[in-house]
Amino acid sequence: MSSIVTQARQYLLEHSFEVATSVITVAGFGLYLTWWKNAEDRDLDQDLDVDPTVESKASQPVATEKPKPAKVVRPPPPPPKDDLITAEYLAQCDGHNPEFPIYVAIRGEVFDVSNNRDAYGPGKGYNVFCGKDSSKALGKSSLKPEDCVPDISELTETELQTLDQWYAFFSKRYPIVGKLSAEKK
Repeated sequence: MSSIVTQARQYLLEHSFEVATSVITVAGFGLYLTWWKNAEDRDLDQDLDVDPTVESKASQPVATEKPKPAKVVRPPPPPPKDDLITAEYLAQCDGHNPEFPIYVAIRGEVFDVSNNRDAYGPGKGYNVFCGKDSSKALGKSSLKPEDCVPDISELTETELQTLDQWYAFFSKRYPIVGKLSAEKK
């Protein structure tokens, strides 16, 4: 990259342009250098912190401007549905049957996590929560299958707060597709 900049600088210095300013774009690197015709104007470019009068590659400072990463904005999930979902149907939505979505229930609300199979699919770390109401396990931050039950009566105040944080996390990322029917939570 430095040899391209050096060659371009040499070319501009050797060819007297009538144009007051020429801009060189180094292909693919997004580095922009500005050159002025008059020698007294060819000092340190404050925007890039690069001195175009320095010939040595080793003594040339590196440009300080870096491209800013694009912020990823997730669209909000669709509004919650009030469809009643049975425990039997929910059990089929555990990720092991490709014909069914992947659902996780928290406090009776059913979330569709199908778009994150890398975390909730079969054999993945959070698959233990799928196909059932796993409120107790989420409150306890437990991956034990025996903790994946809806009964939260034994949770401490801190664990209930943790459960609320998990509910908020799921609410922001996954659509609520229904509520677990009251017969069998």
